[in-house]
Amino acid sequence: MFVVEIYAAVRHFVFIEGHSRREAARVFGLSRETVLKMCRFSLPPGYTRTKPPEKPKLGPLLPVIDAILEVDRDAPMKQRHSAKRIFERLRDEHCFAGGYTVVKDHVRVCRARGRETFVPLSHPPGHGQVDFGEALAVVGGVRQKIHFFCLDLPQSDACFVKAYPRETTEAFLDGHVSAFAFFGGVPLSLLYDNTKIAVAKICGDGRRDRTRAFTELVSHCLFQDRFGRPGKGNDKGKVEGLVKYARANFMTPVPTAASFDALNAMLAERCRTRQDEHAGRHATTIGERLVADVEALRALPAVPLEPCEKRAARVSSTALVRYRCNDYSVPTAYGFQDVLVKGFVDEVAILCGGREIARHPRCYGEGVFVADPLHYLALIEMKPNALDQAAALQGWNLPEVFQHLRHLLEARMGNRGKRGAREEPGACRPWCHSAWRRRPGSSRRHLRHQHGIVGGHRRFDRQLWKMRIGGEVEADGAPLDPCQRDLFDGIEADGAEPDSLGDGGRHDVLGRRLHQPQHLNELPRRLAGGTLHMTLASAATLYLTDPTLVIR
Repeated sequence: MFVVEIYAAVRHFVFIEGHSRREAARVFGLSRETVLKMCRFSLPPGYTRTKPPEKPKLGPLLPVIDAILEVDRDAPMKQRHSAKRIFERLRDEHCFAGGYTVVKDHVRVCRARGRETFVPLSHPPGHGQVDFGEALAVVGGVRQKIHFFCLDLPQSDACFVKAYPRETTEAFLDGHVSAFAFFGGVPLSLLYDNTKIAVAKICGDGRRDRTRAFTELVSHCLFQDRFGRPGKGNDKGKVEGLVKYARANFMTPVPTAASFDALNAMLAERCRTRQDEHAGRHATTIGERLVADVEALRALPAVPLEPCEKRAARVSSTALVRYRCNDYSVPTAYGFQDVLVKGFVDEVAILCGGREIARHPRCYGEGVFVADPLHYLALIEMKPNALDQAAALQGWNLPEVFQHLRHLLEARMGNRGKRGAREEPGACRPWCHSAWRRRPGSSRRHLRHQHGIVGGHRRFDRQLWKMRIGGEVEADGAPLDPCQRDLFDGIEADGAEPDSLGDGGRHDVLGRRLHQPQHLNELPRRLAGGTLHMTLASAATLYLTDPTLVIR
């Protein structure tokens, strides 16, 4: 091919100096056809095909290649044909005698022709995109998969990331509440994919039927919701890029944290640190461009949204409420009643008639029994045979004094069984319920004097603390044996005397003002004349409901 300088010299010789093409061919030693082409083109035109090249071997098989590539559009990404695999199939199935290169070149051209192109978008301030991502983390010493909530403001590329154990409705709501608090306002609109947490149904005309929880979020925070096309992640490419960025930068290497609170504190700090960086071709930092976004945000609601999932349920005969494949206990008084379960990220609250009756730590396993032993103690006192096998009491870590109390009571009661103490006449007469009934002919004043009632309430003096398990009472001044002293004098409250009553208020057996239910001040009666299991249940109830109690 002739260089550009020869083109310039020939064209100058013909057009400027006025010589003929025949003379130019003689002077430059070129053919007349070459001089004519140089006069037509200012630069070498190169080789130009007048028709596509013929492919005698591959030509008949081009429809087969096109059919393979069309089927690959619906196949998984990792199971699509490579050019080498197509060549092997043509050779084995269609007796193709050509080479691999011609097949490879044709496949490359076909795939480039079928790739999707995109339109660049502009993002005004105050709008956002939301998505969830997955990663691995070590939380509390357990290596597990976590789901992290991402909210991106595309105009400034500012981000918020928060991790959760599961991608659930309560995590979805809590992520929004936390993100709004992080940015100090509510975006004008948010773009989502078609997650089932937000979309109940995609209608034929493109409208979405929102879920109840997502409708409550939109109504409370007053932002506009928008949705991308199903299966088209590029509709919200900014937050898709944020998910990839957070996994590659915030969670590489695999993060280790003592709890999700510690992990989320680390992620929030990373999001703040990123605001000092530059993103894309922008000359200003993310934080400097975030100012325009913050100015466009709406004010936060006056009352924060309660980020929980609400489900109606019914209490079973065993005082259990099922929520997400786990059983949570409620007080036995609410058996067979309709309740409302509020599932938070870290807690489960159970309400009956608008009043909270139970609250438990959230469990993300399946078939787990989550119980509060206090919910069953009142029922166990009426059904003492269930004490040893009560599921709610298994693994209950009480102080060693309760185990000592049990061994002591078993030794004192001997073989009388669970009803032995009750069958002895007069053994617990001063403390039984029948002794509190007003006998015919007895005055109210006589009843108070007989049972030591001051101000309408029972008065416990020091002598009653010296009652033995069998119901006998020590005489004044008689020494107590070490077991009795450990049992009755070993349970004390700081700064309280059992006989320092008389103010007319409700007090327990330790002389402290009683704010718990009335049955707690019946511990001496149960210690003296109740059953063994009732005694243990009463002691445990008193210990757990009075955190100031000291057991020596």
